[in-house]
Amino acid sequence: MRLAEGQHWFVVQAIDQEGNIDQIGAKSDFVVDSLIPISQISQPSRHQVINGVFDIKGTSNDSTDFSHYEIRIHA
Repeated sequence: MRLAEGQHWFVVQAIDQEGNIDQIGAKSDFVVDSLIPISQISQPSRHQVINGVFDIKGTSNDSTDFSHYEIRIHA
């Protein structure tokens, strides 16, 4: 089953061997978020020559559940 983006909920009801059904059940909800965040670097600029200590600045478009940035330097 493929669910659309956004909030969804489900209910679980227990049924015993005699056919008695849990009338209340247990309800839970969850959010489907399959959108990939996009990062942009604003500093340093592309091909900028740097020396010593420098700041790295940027943004991400994922405003709902942003976790963290990872910076990898390849030399």
